[in-house]
Amino acid sequence: MSTGAVSRYGKKKFRIFLSHSDADLVPARKIRNLLVERLGLDVFIHDDLAGVPRLSRLRKEIVACDAFVPLITGNSVSDNWLLQETGAAWGLSKTIVPIVTERQTLNQLPIAIERHVALKINELDNSKTVEH
Repeated sequence: MSTGAVSRYGKKKFRIFLSHSDADLVPARKIRNLLVERLGLDVFIHDDLAGVPRLSRLRKEIVACDAFVPLITGNSVSDNWLLQETGAAWGLSKTIVPIVTERQTLNQLPIAIERHVALKINELDNSKTVEH
């Protein structure tokens, strides 16, 4: 999706940067589809980078996002890209809302993330959580 997508009401869509480990591409795509289809959000993930210079596009996407959402799994707790992107989002004072497979994975990160705002992945798929 392009930066600055517009909703059917003519307003700028809320933009999410969904950071994930390459090993978590399948669940990241599922989360992106859920956020786009159920909430109408504009979601960027790394697989949107085919044939594009990676570093400059990642910087632009992090700067342009309204919220940064790292997908924290056993695969990603030591993923250099996810950690760099999270640090960049933190440095830009972006709202960071982690999605975790298990809440204890947050304790394994070598960086500080507000643990009370994390969503567990099964909470995201709960229709009551998504609709509110």
